[in-house]
Amino acid sequence: MPLSPRRLIPFALAALVVLAGCSTTTSTPVGLGHPHPRRTAMFETEIAVAYLQHGNRTGALNAVHRALHFDPRLVSALDVLAFLDEELGRLPAARKTYRRALSVSPHDPNTLNDYGAFLCRIGEEHAAVRRFLEAAHNPAYRTPQAAYTNAAVCALKANDRVEADHALRRALSLDPDFAPALWQVARLERKAGDDTAAARHLARFVDLEPRPAAAALWTLIRLERRLGHPRLAARYGAELLRLYPGSPEARRYLRIEGS
Repeated sequence: MPLSPRRLIPFALAALVVLAGCSTTTSTPVGLGHPHPRRTAMFETEIAVAYLQHGNRTGALNAVHRALHFDPRLVSALDVLAFLDEELGRLPAARKTYRRALSVSPHDPNTLNDYGAFLCRIGEEHAAVRRFLEAAHNPAYRTPQAAYTNAAVCALKANDRVEADHALRRALSLDPDFAPALWQVARLERKAGDDTAAARHLARFVDLEPRPAAAALWTLIRLERRLGHPRLAARYGAELLRLYPGSPEARRYLRIEGS
C-alpha cells in the first residue's frame, strides 16, 4: 500500500537489533563490568526501540533518557527521543531534538529523512521536501528511493506535481520495483488521464505486494475495464474476492459484475 500517513517510511531506527526480552530494566549489557558509555547508550537505544515496537512509550522514554545520559550525542537515541516527543504531542520538543541530532551529524540521512517526515506531517511541506532530497543525495544512504518517494508524497501534499513527478522518476530509476513509488506514480498518471500508464504501474505494484490493498485492486479493476481488458479485470477481481471477500470494494465489484 502507499506510504503510511503517520510515518512516510518505516521508522528509521527499526533496523536496530531488537532485543528478545523487552521487559528488562538493566542499564548495562550483561557481562560488561565497566562498559564504554557509547556502547551502553547504544544498548539502551535498542531497548527503547524494542519497547516502542511493543507499544510501551513509558519504557521507551525511560530507556532513551538513560541512553542520552551515557552519550548525549548519540544520534540514533536523539532520533528515538524526537519520535517519542511527537507521539506524545510535544511538537516543539520534537523539532528541537531533531535539530539537536542534526547539529551533531548534519548529513545523517536517517535523521534527515525522519525530520522531513515530521515537517511534512506538521504542514511544512517545502522544508520537508528539502530534507528528503538531502537524505536521498547522500551516497551513504541505503534506500534513497524511499527518501525520493517521501519527497514526492510531501510535494503532492503541497500540490507541486512537477516536483512529485521528478522525485518519483528518480526513485524508480534507482529501483524500478519500489512498490511505494509505483503506487504514487500510478496515482499521478490517473490524475493526468493516462489510464494505460497508470494501469501498467499499478499492475506492477499489485504483483509485487504479497497482500495488495483492496483499494489498489479495485482501482486496477476499474482501469482495466475502461481500457477494454475484461480478462485482466476479472483476474484482479478474483484476487480481490479471495483476499477481501467482505470489503466494500468486493461488494462494489460484485455489483458491477452482476449488472
